[in-house]
Amino acid sequence: MSHDLVIPNNGIVPVVVKNGLGAVIKPLVDEILLDSAFVAGTNHIEDESVFEELEKGTTLILKREADNKFDKYAVLVLNEKNEKLGYIPRQNNKVYARLMDAGKVLKGKVLEVYEETYYWTIKFNIYMMDF
Repeated sequence: MSHDLVIPNNGIVPVVVKNGLGAVIKPLVDEILLDSAFVAGTNHIEDESVFEELEKGTTLILKREADNKFDKYAVLVLNEKNEKLGYIPRQNNKVYARLMDAGKVLKGKVLEVYEETYYWTIKFNIYMMDF
């Protein structure tokens, strides 16, 4: 099974992919580029090995975290193994949170990743999946 199509817990598409029809559905899926962003909060991740595995083009899972006590519009950024990398920055997340709350599927793709003195910098594109 290809890991190019990563869609978190959203209805019929995971069932279709799991049952081997992903190759049939994939050509029908458009990725609409919405914006670029940097992952916020990388300095709070204890296991930095999650960053070392990232490279340009790596798919990132974006997951809505509506019950986040610090930010009601929080959107979590995960790697393909569902490991936490950080968040979409607070100043940019309201539109993405609203899209996800409305049932839209968003994902990211790494543009660049590098280690700073006290944190990791991850720049990524944000895409809306259109079926």
